Amino acid sequence: MPSPFYKWLTREDYFHRAITDYVSLQYPKVLMWHTPNEGKRSPFERFKASFLGMKGGVSDLCLIYDGKFLAIELKVDKNKPTTKQAAFLEAVKGHKFDAIWSADHDFIINYIDKWVAK
Repeated sequence: MPSPFYKWLTREDYFHRAITDYVSLQYPKVLMWHTPNEGKRSPFERFKASFLGMKGGVSDLCLIYDGKFLAIELKVDKNKPTTKQAAFLEAVKGHKFDAIWSADHDFIINYIDKWVAK
């Protein structure tokens, strides 16, 4: 029986899953994670997350491979990164790592392929 929660998934969720599935299957040695800093929280949950060091704007996906780090912010349609998301991407670049955002599946896949190969 399928999960009743599928009805709440968004187009960005499915896009995100397509990218994580690709990386998991093509590059199983890549360490990849999603930082769950989106969503609505109670006042206590917001306090606790902040208390524990959660930062707004952290990219959807973070990848580590062979001494390299890549932050990826996923968008759909004409959406663009928020101010905090753009600042996080720039901060990553400031540390000489790779950081991208896109709403284009093929662009992200091609970027990951080149990133792993370099």
